[in-house]
Amino acid sequence: MRVVLWLVVAASLLHVGEEYAWPGGFLAFMRRVAPSFTTGVATPAFAVAINGLMILGLVVAALVGPAVPSFALSGAALIALNGLGHLAAAVRTRGYAPGTVTGGLVYLPVAAAAFVAFAVAGRLTVGVAVVSVLLGVAYNLVPLAWFGLHRLVVESPWAASTRATERGPSARWASSGRRHKP
Repeated sequence: MRVVLWLVVAASLLHVGEEYAWPGGFLAFMRRVAPSFTTGVATPAFAVAINGLMILGLVVAALVGPAVPSFALSGAALIALNGLGHLAAAVRTRGYAPGTVTGGLVYLPVAAAAFVAFAVAGRLTVGVAVVSVLLGVAYNLVPLAWFGLHRLVVESPWAASTRATERGPSARWASSGRRHKP
């Protein structure tokens, strides 16, 4: 069982490599497909943070392994759902979405192998499966929640007035549309 959990980690490293290194382009793809949702947030720093947290979580899941099957398999659920998301993006855009190849050809079989390994070992119950999938869904929602929160904060009237105040009175005057007479 532990071997398959380490395969989940290896699959995620391959997948992140496809998204950002070769052929790469995931951030540009996100900004092109969902510009109003990702502008200002789909940055290299965000990509490093979110993928670093994912890989860290998958390593911890591999380390705890059979001792906490719901948590261990939540990583497999995460990659399966992410793989399906990439396939859906490719269908929606009628083209290649960075991460689609490893999402479909690596993530889905490795995730299935993890669930099968736990089932064969007698460690997969309905409860474990449900909790694992719910955790996988929650993990996949983290970047979307971050994008949404950023948009809410950046585009709120409160944020606009705060930015104007931070820039000072001349910025408020300029943004009001009135002309300044020298």
